[in-house]
Amino acid sequence: MPIRKVGASDFFFAVSKSRGDLLTELNTAMDRIQEGSHNYQQQLYEKYLKASGFNYYLSTEEKGWLSDHGPIRVGYQDNYLSFCAADKKTGELTGALKDYLEEASACFENADLGFEPKAYPSAAAAFEALGNGDVDCVFPSNLSAADGEGLDLVMTPPVMTSEIYAIVHKDDQHTLFQKEQVTAAVVGGDPNDASVLMDHFPDWQRKEYPDTQACLKAVADREADCVLISNYQYNNLGRQCDRLGLTALDTGKNVDYCLAIRGSDTNLYSILTRTTDIVSNTNINAALSYYSAEEAKTTLIDFIRDNPAAVVAVVGVAMALLAIIVAQQRVIRARREVEESQHQVDDLSKRVFVDALTSVRNKGGFNECI
Repeated sequence: MPIRKVGASDFFFAVSKSRGDLLTELNTAMDRIQEGSHNYQQQLYEKYLKASGFNYYLSTEEKGWLSDHGPIRVGYQDNYLSFCAADKKTGELTGALKDYLEEASACFENADLGFEPKAYPSAAAAFEALGNGDVDCVFPSNLSAADGEGLDLVMTPPVMTSEIYAIVHKDDQHTLFQKEQVTAAVVGGDPNDASVLMDHFPDWQRKEYPDTQACLKAVADREADCVLISNYQYNNLGRQCDRLGLTALDTGKNVDYCLAIRGSDTNLYSILTRTTDIVSNTNINAALSYYSAEEAKTTLIDFIRDNPAAVVAVVGVAMALLAIIVAQQRVIRARREVEESQHQVDDLSKRVFVDALTSVRNKGGFNECI
């Protein structure tokens, strides 16, 4: 079991002395790579080496902290799929965060992590709970380093990343970025929304509304020019956008979703930072796509609301078919009643005009026949 890093070493290509030409080509290629990307070696390290070896083990101090502290309490924003939400039936965590925590819980070789997710109605409420000590970390957080420092919070490396869409009125989809002044609708008190605007669109003005639904309506009513959302949220909001005459524009910007931790919780920061290195980005991206599709499934109520004419037509055809079936059943029942009555008459006639012992017509039967 590794217990401490004690040094580092460089790695080289070993080239045969008879292939001086190859050595020259390799050196030239390495120079070109470094000129094109000064951080190339660091990128290789983060991609292939950071999540290996020593990083799979907690230190003695970290294990002691985890043993004394118990499960890690994770505050998360409700109704924020594909990222996180409380399941409407069970109340349990669902979304990509659920998959992330499940994989992170078993990512270390010498310890298992326990997590206790807790839903909050908004990001602001989750951050307030973090400040009060009710939870140990909050997801999602888009705070910049400066914003985090002002709140005495630190951010882990990105847990998830998504593109930023601007939801605009359909009449403005070709002119939004040509406007001299853009007003963005944001959820009031949400530090994440404010941070995204400051990082990517610092010249835009912002106008606060109670929630995302109110922001969308403000754009539809031309009170604001746009609202910024993650591309993974659009499937969930697409039907409402269609009803309001809104559409999505790709801004060409990305936003990182991190775990926010109190600055004093250094052991927790060290543990969660390494989980972001070990947990597979491929699995998390697949989870985001999955929950995006799951949330976007059309319910019967959605279909009825979006297609009233089609529903009325289908109901009318169904009622007509039902009326035809009922009429046919009545005709069939009437025929059966007539047939049963005729059988009864025939049976009575047989009993009256036929001798019961010999089955021969009696005098009344002959007279009736004649």
